[in-house]
Amino acid sequence: MFITAYPFSKLNFTSKKVGDDILIEHIYTFRGKTKKRYIVIVEEYSYFVHIVKFCLQERKIYSNRFNHLTYLNECSRVLTTIGHIMLDIYKKNPYASFGFIGSNLPNEAKENTKRFRLYSKVVSQVISPIAFEHRLSVKHSAYLLINRDNHEDDLLNKITTMFDRIYLLTE
Repeated sequence: MFITAYPFSKLNFTSKKVGDDILIEHIYTFRGKTKKRYIVIVEEYSYFVHIVKFCLQERKIYSNRFNHLTYLNECSRVLTTIGHIMLDIYKKNPYASFGFIGSNLPNEAKENTKRFRLYSKVVSQVISPIAFEHRLSVKHSAYLLINRDNHEDDLLNKITTMFDRIYLLTE
C-alpha cells in the first residue's frame, strides 16, 4: 500500500493576485485504474507554501467538487500519486512546504473530518518529521508540513498571517 503511483503530467499553471499576494495554480492530471481522470491543483503561495487539492475531472466545475467520495476503490494509489506530485515539486524546490484541508463530506462538520483523519494518519507515517515539521489544526481539518530547510525567520507565523489575510479576502 502507498507504493505504486499512477503516471501523472503537469498540464499548465496560472497566476493571479489575491490582495497583495500572488497565487500560482499548478494543474496536474492522471488517470486511475478505472480510466477516470483526476485533476490535482497545487496552489503555490509566498514562502514556497504549496496547498494540494484534487478531485475527479468530471466534478471540476462544481463548487463542492472536493466534498464527495468517488467510490472507485483506488484511494491508496490516488494518495500515492498525490505524494509523488509533491515529491516532484520538492525536487524542483528544496524549500517547498505543503498543506492540505481534509474537506468535509456532505452533512459532516468541517472540524476533524473523515478525510482529515485519514490523510493525517497517512502523512504522519510517510513524511519524515526530520525533514518537515508537522502542524495540524483539527478545528479546520488542516495539515501543514513546514520544510525545515526553509530558514525564513518566524515562518509559521508568516504563513498563518498570510492565510488569515487571503481567506478574509475570499470569504
